[in-house]
Amino acid sequence: MILLLSDDLLDASKTIAAARAHGHTALQCRTMAVLLEQLARQRVASVIVDLQNTTLDLIGLRQARETNEGKPSIIAYGSHVDAGRLKEAREAGCEEVMPRSKYFEGLEKRFERGT
Repeated sequence: MILLLSDDLLDASKTIAAARAHGHTALQCRTMAVLLEQLARQRVASVIVDLQNTTLDLIGLRQARETNEGKPSIIAYGSHVDAGRLKEAREAGCEEVMPRSKYFEGLEKRFERGT
């Protein structure tokens, strides 16, 4: 299971379509509360977060990851001009942090290799 925290429908549809094309199950969570609920209910392989989501709590996410059986990786993407938010994500323990353009540029390859 791959969870995506994003309230952007275009981002979600691209991500979910790419994941499904490579045999993964993916679910959009529009709020942090829904994401945390899903993390508590099922084994998750990866969590992908849009850093522009206004409900995102990076520290809460890191803590919730530790309680999930799958110990999911956390991938974050955001605006290339918001260097502070990208840095904050790295410092919070996200394994991969990148600008939005780089995330979508490598989307197909990401799911081919299993993330």
